[in-house]
Amino acid sequence: MLPRLPLALALLGAAALPAAGQSLVRVEAADGQVHTGTLQALRDGRLLLASPDGAESSVAVSDLVLLHEVLPPPAPKAPEAPLIAPEPAAPPPADDLLLLTGLSADRLVGRVVGGDSDGVQFQLAAGAAFTVSYDRIARLLPAARLPVDRLLLLAGGGADDRLWRTRPDGGLDSLTGVVDRVADGHVVFEGALGHQEFPLADVVAVVLADAGPADDTPLPGVPVTARLAGGSRVHAGLLELDATHVVLATRFAPRLELPTSALLALVRRGPGRVLLADLAPVEVEEHPGDGGPADVLFPWRADLSVTGRLLSVDGLPRATGLGVHADSRLVFELPPACRALRVTAGLCDEVRELPAVGSVEFRVLVDGQQRATARVTEGDPAAELRLDGLAGARRLELQVTDGGDDDAGDRAAWVDGVVICGET
Repeated sequence: MLPRLPLALALLGAAALPAAGQSLVRVEAADGQVHTGTLQALRDGRLLLASPDGAESSVAVSDLVLLHEVLPPPAPKAPEAPLIAPEPAAPPPADDLLLLTGLSADRLVGRVVGGDSDGVQFQLAAGAAFTVSYDRIARLLPAARLPVDRLLLLAGGGADDRLWRTRPDGGLDSLTGVVDRVADGHVVFEGALGHQEFPLADVVAVVLADAGPADDTPLPGVPVTARLAGGSRVHAGLLELDATHVVLATRFAPRLELPTSALLALVRRGPGRVLLADLAPVEVEEHPGDGGPADVLFPWRADLSVTGRLLSVDGLPRATGLGVHADSRLVFELPPACRALRVTAGLCDEVRELPAVGSVEFRVLVDGQQRATARVTEGDPAAELRLDGLAGARRLELQVTDGGDDDAGDRAAWVDGVVICGET
């Protein structure tokens, strides 16, 4: 029977290049202080940075809330095309998407580059390569171009593995059996019809049999949720970090080393930090501009946009968040001893692909009292909402309205949301 693969990777950020090989990042502490600079080191429990003007600053890891890249300046206008355009380069093959087991259902994006009956050799889009046993794999999704949440709805085979593939008419077929190996661009499958091979290009999903209780052993290092270049999103332990490399402890690799430039965003987890996306809403109301609740086409999603894509706002991949569509209302019970909320509210980048112009208003209510509001129209930067003084508060309400026009194109997100609890 096929083993499973766990996934845990972290996201940090880097985009501008103030110095060769380095990237400019923005780091926010629990007290609201913001530091911008290039990452230098993680030393003695402090994250050290060098600002663009050469000054040094540091943030205690215990006070870290989030870190993400700073966008580079706009690229210069491209020169006019030559009279004879060069032959366009062949597009790279589509990446595979691996979803792993564990408490967090993290995602690895990359390519299967080999494998045998024990596991697969996986090459992250962010650069690292490793071997993962099948008993750590929950799902292999070669059709990652499709909405992830839709792929997650494809049923498994219980005690067996299940392979979903496309038919010539566009429908789906499924086979139940055991995955023998994934290698050379094919899935080798043993089912009722015997030994069969299927090209990965024809496979929508492979759902592995349940491997039993998830491993909930705490990972070493600083607990983080991170987003990597190429789309991976993982929970991990941050072990080492400097200007050139980052080392993470994950459930699929005890020591995963990546270039710092592969880290796009990072949110601190652990005691005193509760990710907004980890809270289950106690009330949900969603209303389209036309029709009633039964006509909602794009319901809210945790850590995905309403269309099932990985979250990206202001051109930045985000480590965590809630994808929503106007009009929506999500109500949460706040954790005990919470004292602050940090969240960024904006339109998803996919709105740029739509003919309609997105325009929404965000509202944050605490125990029924409005505490923050922001209106964001397509082209506007996201709004950073920072609420302090929440001691004793019990309910958090997040509203998104259509901004007074219609809801066409109003695909929004609450990203990098962290509830800070405990003493200051």
